[in-house]
Amino acid sequence: MDLGLEGKVALVAAASKGLGRAAAMELAREGARLAIFARSERTDTTAEDIRAQTGAEVLSIRADVTQADQVQAAVEQVLARYGQIDILIANDHKIGADRPTLHR
Repeated sequence: MDLGLEGKVALVAAASKGLGRAAAMELAREGARLAIFARSERTDTTAEDIRAQTGAEVLSIRADVTQADQVQAAVEQVLARYGQIDILIANDHKIGADRPTLHR
């Protein structure tokens, strides 16, 4: 499938495993340049796996999506590396009744 993502820059939050990892892998297969972040130490391993399987350029960042200062720092790293962000996947498995969300 060609979604027209060749050369686009995608930032995927909580991407070390699960849905975030799967989304990042598919974006890479579609030709996107990636920045992935998660608080897990698996983030670097995930980036290496995506590179190995797709040949994509992947920036790996350790950051917690629930910490605004860490998210800001991650965005700044992405912009410093790629100069833009075209796609954002704001993945967070912790959103629930006890966590603030945009809509209730």
